[in-house]
Amino acid sequence: MNQIIADFIFSFVKPIYVRRNKKMDLLGTCSLFETNNKYFLVSANHVLELLGKELLVLGAGEEGLMLTGGYYHPPTGEDSDLALYPLSRKDLRSMAGAKFIHAGMVDDHIPSPNEQVGLIGYPTSKNKKNHACGEVIRSEVHWVQTSVTPNPARGDHHCFDVSYDKLGIFSPKGMSGGLIASVSDGEAYRLRVKGMPIEYHKESKTVKCISYKVIANSIQRVAHQQ
Repeated sequence: MNQIIADFIFSFVKPIYVRRNKKMDLLGTCSLFETNNKYFLVSANHVLELLGKELLVLGAGEEGLMLTGGYYHPPTGEDSDLALYPLSRKDLRSMAGAKFIHAGMVDDHIPSPNEQVGLIGYPTSKNKKNHACGEVIRSEVHWVQTSVTPNPARGDHHCFDVSYDKLGIFSPKGMSGGLIASVSDGEAYRLRVKGMPIEYHKESKTVKCISYKVIANSIQRVAHQQ
């Protein structure tokens, strides 16, 4: 992935760290979403469930943003693993360069079987460096070209699977909470968002994903209640 595309993706997709012993270790990935002037960090629940137990830091801005508030865990069908963290105006001022996904960028339907998509996130195996607290955060976002895998057992239309069977590629650990998307180029890059990876199945070599349309609908319901 060239640096221009990496920088474009980085503006929408951020790493999440856990702060331990004055160091920060990569924990997972998140995306950023906006609806009706309300802003959210979107990730997997198993990533954000450490909130309140350990210190979590969003890799945005120069030194990162400490996550100190609560979050929503709305149901999304089978094995719900969605977490929505509301971002305040003060938070936004600490997130220079961040861009937010909106409803117009989200596909209305689950991607078709064998459709080519990108798995986007921050794998821990490629980001092993510990960051000192207060240090400028520089992490490496990765794009894995893959395809949607048919799964007849997947009765829940909220979820789908993508293949992860390439030999010699890094483990997807750390990419939970990232994006399943495509990027088209023209006069400007355009991101089409399809889902969020939440779980790697080693035996089938697939990654389970939640439809981002389901996520966007959940965000809009939460935003309406605020």
